[in-house]
Amino acid sequence: MCIYDVLIAAVMIGLCVYAILRSLMKLDKMHGMVFSRKEWCLLLAGSLVMAGIWGEMALKQSMSVKMAWLLIHIYFLSCSMVDSMTCHVYDIFQIPGITAAGYLVLKQQSNVLIGISILIFTILQSGIFMRLYGDADGMALMVAAMAEGALGYDINVYLLHMIMAYLLLAVVQIYKRNVGGRGRLKRPVPFLPYITVSFLAVLIFGEI
Repeated sequence: MCIYDVLIAAVMIGLCVYAILRSLMKLDKMHGMVFSRKEWCLLLAGSLVMAGIWGEMALKQSMSVKMAWLLIHIYFLSCSMVDSMTCHVYDIFQIPGITAAGYLVLKQQSNVLIGISILIFTILQSGIFMRLYGDADGMALMVAAMAEGALGYDINVYLLHMIMAYLLLAVVQIYKRNVGGRGRLKRPVPFLPYITVSFLAVLIFGEI
């Protein structure tokens, strides 16, 4: 995919995410979202990176699969930006994310073991791990697991992704001196950006 195609994809992703955030601002008067220089830089950088990854992954795929992967990237960037601005992710975000990821699993005709891996990981998230962070973070990891499963990865990769997100969070928060006694954070921080960065790492090093 040439640079012009990547730029066009970046514009599409950026405009979609911006439209979603602006719509939320109008619908929820207590949203707490503010577009400062930091948010604009995050939107620009995130759109470019995701467009590049999407372009490499979807180059030889059908149009429906391309659109599903595009929706996955929009989902993660939108959730990351909302979480970074408000430390909260709207439940409605999960619907398009799970729908797109589920379609990818079915479309790619993953084997039975992949389906079992996704099911086991979903049970672990719902029963154990969601209690450690939050529902939105757990749902994002489930969406990521389904997308990774569509690429042929099993539960080892899903768990590795989760561990990478935790390690990235720990390194950044230790650097910021935000870790107190017993390894607990002094002040809560959004976890979804770390989940997203780790997810992109899986896509980059596992697929490209």
